[in-house]
Amino acid sequence: MTSSEKVFLGVVVYVLGIIVLVVAGGVWFWKRHGTSMIDDSKAAYVQGTSEGSATDEKGCLEAAISRYQERRGFAHGIANNVRLGSCLDASRATPNFCQSIPSADNPFLLATFSAQRCEQSGLKNDPFCPQMFQQVAKYCSSEGRRTKSADLEPPG
Repeated sequence: MTSSEKVFLGVVVYVLGIIVLVVAGGVWFWKRHGTSMIDDSKAAYVQGTSEGSATDEKGCLEAAISRYQERRGFAHGIANNVRLGSCLDASRATPNFCQSIPSADNPFLLATFSAQRCEQSGLKNDPFCPQMFQQVAKYCSSEGRRTKSADLEPPG
């Protein structure tokens, strides 16, 4: 076996080892946290829907930012985004709420916007904060939001 073949074989074994570790870590994480994450997401959806029926879009976003400032991290970010999404869906429209929100179809503009809003919210450099504003952009591009915004327009 030549030295280049040995190097190639070593690289393949190394890459396979990393893949095995990542998969094993994922399985361990899911077994340890998966059920609670699913339960938390279901509860967050119900809470968001209930909250949304009593507030407007701006109130949903302000509450989500406040919650995330108190409890940050991966799992809390997921539950917070589910809660924000269901709150927005159930909420009343806020005039001009989506006006400055870039389209979810423009990832570069959305990333810049999300980073700026995270910084304004005191969450600069938080790796999960931008997902909150991406949730808002997704909502603002939705059919449900278009239907709500039509209700805000004065009769013509």
